[in-house]
Amino acid sequence: MNLDGVWSNEQGTLDAAGGTVNLGGTFTLADLGTLERNGAAVNVTGVLQNTEVFFYADAVWTNAYAHKAFDGNGLTGWSPGTSSGTITARFTTPLTFDSLVASVWAGADTTQTYTLYSSDDGVTFTQFSQSTHEVPPDYSTLAPIIFPEVTTRYLRISIEGHNATSAVLVEVTLLQGSTPVPIVRGDTIFVLDDVVTLDGGAIVGGTIDSSGAAALGISGSTALDGVILNTDATAFDQATLTVTNGLELNGTLTLEHTNASNSTEVNFSGDQVLSGTGQVISVSSAGRSDPNSDGNFLRPTDGGTLTIGSEITIHGDDLVVGDASSPLINQGSILADSNGTYRTISVLGSTVTNEGILEANSGTLDLGSTSTAGSGFLRARSTGIVTISQGLLGGTTNADQFTSDGEFRFDGQGTQGTPQLIEAMSQDLGLVPLGFVNNFRYGTLALSNGTYVQLVDQSDNSPGADPEAVYVNSLVVPIGTTLDLGGLQLYARLRQIGGTLLGGQVDQIPDSGGIPSEGTEVPGTISAAGELDEWTFFARAGQTVAIVVKTSEGVLSPQLGFVQVELLDPDDNVIASGSTSSFGETVLLNDIAIPADNVYRIHIRAAADQSASTGNYSVGWWDVTPDVSALQLNRQHVGTIENLYSIDRWTFSASAGTQVRLDFINAASSFIAFDLAGPNGWSGFSGIPGDSDLVTLLDSGTYTLTAQGTGGQAAGAYAFIVERTQVTDIDLGTSHQGMYAGEGHAELFRFELPESSPLALVLIGEAGSNSAAELYLKKGSSPTRRDFDYRFETPSSNDQSIVVPVASQGDWYALVYGDTVQAGESFTLLAQASDLLLTDYTPDHHGNLADTVLSISGAGFDSTTQVELVAADATRYPADLVERDSASRMTATFQAGDIIGPLKFAL
Repeated sequence: MNLDGVWSNEQGTLDAAGGTVNLGGTFTLADLGTLERNGAAVNVTGVLQNTEVFFYADAVWTNAYAHKAFDGNGLTGWSPGTSSGTITARFTTPLTFDSLVASVWAGADTTQTYTLYSSDDGVTFTQFSQSTHEVPPDYSTLAPIIFPEVTTRYLRISIEGHNATSAVLVEVTLLQGSTPVPIVRGDTIFVLDDVVTLDGGAIVGGTIDSSGAAALGISGSTALDGVILNTDATAFDQATLTVTNGLELNGTLTLEHTNASNSTEVNFSGDQVLSGTGQVISVSSAGRSDPNSDGNFLRPTDGGTLTIGSEITIHGDDLVVGDASSPLINQGSILADSNGTYRTISVLGSTVTNEGILEANSGTLDLGSTSTAGSGFLRARSTGIVTISQGLLGGTTNADQFTSDGEFRFDGQGTQGTPQLIEAMSQDLGLVPLGFVNNFRYGTLALSNGTYVQLVDQSDNSPGADPEAVYVNSLVVPIGTTLDLGGLQLYARLRQIGGTLLGGQVDQIPDSGGIPSEGTEVPGTISAAGELDEWTFFARAGQTVAIVVKTSEGVLSPQLGFVQVELLDPDDNVIASGSTSSFGETVLLNDIAIPADNVYRIHIRAAADQSASTGNYSVGWWDVTPDVSALQLNRQHVGTIENLYSIDRWTFSASAGTQVRLDFINAASSFIAFDLAGPNGWSGFSGIPGDSDLVTLLDSGTYTLTAQGTGGQAAGAYAFIVERTQVTDIDLGTSHQGMYAGEGHAELFRFELPESSPLALVLIGEAGSNSAAELYLKKGSSPTRRDFDYRFETPSSNDQSIVVPVASQGDWYALVYGDTVQAGESFTLLAQASDLLLTDYTPDHHGNLADTVLSISGAGFDSTTQVELVAADATRYPADLVERDSASRMTATFQAGDIIGPLKFAL
């Protein structure tokens, strides 16, 4: 179905019926009316004027337009070819005004009558004013037409001209007193309930929202004009999206690139701002063989400046942000966090001003010339690379966020006449470890491609009036490159200089010493056979730490390859130790408990069976003090691995024979592993990165699921469920005796209901206990504390019951959960099914001098249900009055008399 030209479905219904609907022409949301998708594809191929405030002619105008847009100043009319017409205005919210001014053009001696109507619903209109005016024979503005103050959602203005030469309404301005009512174009929310594709069309203004998993698809050459995007969107392969009047992005915009010879583009025409709280993700699967072919683009056009808002995140693979001929201002986060074939993210501009975050996480961030200002920072994590083809300058003073463990690679075409420039930003503290702490320290500073790089001190980045310096962990100046220090100081822990060094010398700090801060990797060297290096750090009692020594990953050549590591306390006691078993392994001493506040020492030497080995390595320590939390079976949990080697521990209680399975849902990265341990040193699994097999727990007691980083990167958030897979079958009408293993105990039961009937499930706790238990019931599958059909009603009690007035035939599952219980406490579970069930009544005693009114709870009550009290001698006393409130509640009244207990119920 193709809708083109002028069309409207304002009060009708479009049934797409599984086909394709192409919305063409120029239309508003009102034109859509009721659109029943029914599995169809919906494409916006025309222009959607996505605005709530609009004006439309009532079809008495000749050449009437279905809708006339409010232009921000008033009502704009069209040449009618007749002397009368009606215009109706619909407002986003009710507006209040008491007069209007009309600007008109008319023939000689024209008289115009204005009649105004108000409506709340747009259907029933009530006249509230009428006024007649003489119009001079030229374009004129009438004196204000005064009427009683009115507040309305819909305003209808009917104009009748009493001269056949015709009159044209040019503009109407609404007033409150003498002040124009500040009517603005109110944006509406365009709600998506499935994927709607913007295919060669445009959406002008408004907010695009979604329900459920709906999203906006973008295909072909399309446009967004002043739009707020509150939903996820995907720009399909080879799409070109043009943005004007800004884009507020509060969802995820995914740019696809699956064709090796074509790109997907988002172009911002003129000066534009990409604002909001959302993210742009570039996804490339093109498999390009040519590194110079295009990836995806997010860039300014027409010489404008593109500003990335402060809460926007841009990341992914194979993406160019900015354009070499236009300025780029980054206030948000641009993250190279994916290993692309040739390039992860390139950031370009005639000038690039970084006021936000530029980071190479696990990929490559390709920069042209960058100036980092104010609180902006630039860094490369240990597995990230920042390549710079021009210069790195700027007046940033954000030293604590600028430091980096990754590589900054200057790979341009610098010469002595036009060198690549590096701003010296560090405070010159001399050749001391403190100079490498929160002082604009680089991880690796490397030159390549035969470039010429020069240090400059153009900005005041650090305290003090002395010239600023550069601190690097590793400096690489290969053959064919030139580093001109420009008379400034450069300090390095390791250096490899095969090229030309001018303008000063590089001072190297000794290998051994203090590790400046937690989470920092520092380089070292075993330069002679048998050499021992010692590194120190301070830790506090109660901390848990990890010691990491790398012999090849991220280590400059020549690499040590084989290493032996020991952690010692101040009394020379070895707390932990480890060594490599093959060349290039990383030694990780993890989960080490610190007994007291003190300075601890790390001893590093070549492995005992490779004592002649020499070369470079890196060493660091991390605070991995575990986060310990309670785990509930069959419930999703979310945790966060804060650093490379952090540990989370999740504990739960279970009975012997319980069967569980780890269901790994997702994680921010692949660098998380799980262990399961239990009483008496039992291990269910260790170091698995995903789902586990079924595991049977051997003993009753407390179990611990451990999640930890494996060192690849700061793993971030993760989610999982530990599913309880064992179910105990019980019989209807037969009590099951059970025992709680401890607080948080959860146990599943299953029983079969042979036919539909009322059903009662009763949990009775141990007498005299102050514990609290919970009871849940579900048909056909296991319930959880969040997912159930029926649940208990009495909080803080170990006795619970559930009544189902009419339970359907089939398998039913019950969950008993010990919220606050003691290990070893017993409980009884009973499931009963009957046409008539009694679960409770009140009161349980009463005098016979007044009428007795009993409130009775149960199931299966209907109009034939009778109530009797039965004495010990079998004498039966029927109720004088039975009132049924529902199938599960009724009252029975017994008149005062000679009834003497004890008594029993009979239903």
